[in-house]
Amino acid sequence: MLATIGLFKGWAYAIVTALILYWLVQRHTTALQANKTYLHRVLDAMPVFISYVGADRRYQFTNRT
Repeated sequence: MLATIGLFKGWAYAIVTALILYWLVQRHTTALQANKTYLHRVLDAMPVFISYVGADRRYQFTNRT
């Protein structure tokens, strides 16, 4: 009986930990996406040409100007 209870306790701990980690990663990802959107809006509003070129020498971002 104690082994069964211990097994269920272990599974419950693993599931709750996984759910909390998923929630934290999801919350962080949402915050990063909101910041990225805000940054793009600010950069698009500027009257200068701004771009980001990656290591592969391709444009990763270019504002509207």
